[in-house]
Amino acid sequence: MLVIAAIDLFSGAPYNALAVSMAAIGVFVALAAAIYARQAVFPARRVLQVQHSRGAPLVPPEGDVSLSVLVEVNNHVVSNPFITTVEILSSGRYDIRSEDFDQNAPLVIDLGRIVTLVGVGSSASTRISTEGTFIRVTPSLLKRGDALTFSAITESKPEQFSVSSALIDTKVIVAKKESPVASWRRAARVSLLLGMAQSAALLFITYLFYSTTNQMISTSEVSAKLVEDVLKICGIR
Repeated sequence: MLVIAAIDLFSGAPYNALAVSMAAIGVFVALAAAIYARQAVFPARRVLQVQHSRGAPLVPPEGDVSLSVLVEVNNHVVSNPFITTVEILSSGRYDIRSEDFDQNAPLVIDLGRIVTLVGVGSSASTRISTEGTFIRVTPSLLKRGDALTFSAITESKPEQFSVSSALIDTKVIVAKKESPVASWRRAARVSLLLGMAQSAALLFITYLFYSTTNQMISTSEVSAKLVEDVLKICGIR
């Protein structure tokens, strides 16, 4: 039946071009959706996500408000402080163990500016330290789903946000934090992608059913006519 439908598909029946186009789009969208779903359901064994916000001024620029603020961090006055929020998340299927750090080398984040940490949680205070422009995360157990969150204050806007690590068999992802609007847009795009795949598949299946049914009706009419001709030849009718 599918062979007959496929033959009829290219025989000039109405809506063939639309059916072929929708089928091609459906295959592409379904493949993309399958890849995305596999990555979501079966992430890499060990994944470390380092997400950071865009460096923002801690004090409003001059001229915005008539306000004078003195920022002092660790007995050091910062004249043009910028704050960057960092989150280090273990998002893979397995925990990240201290022995996964090759030769016990720490994870290093370089902001390109002298950095001071603030807002470090109690669970991260013993794991994170600073040295010049670097933030060091010492090797330790980071269970699946656990996160280390802290903020970094720099003199002026950070020049960069680079991450170097000696993690073994671990995928390290560095990305800027999504705003709520960007997160909503990404979810909407995924929903649209899945909807297009379902619609394309439904249209193609409907066309196959329609084409197959018409072919069966046509074949039945031809068979009936053939039987009638045979009966006439045999003198039965």
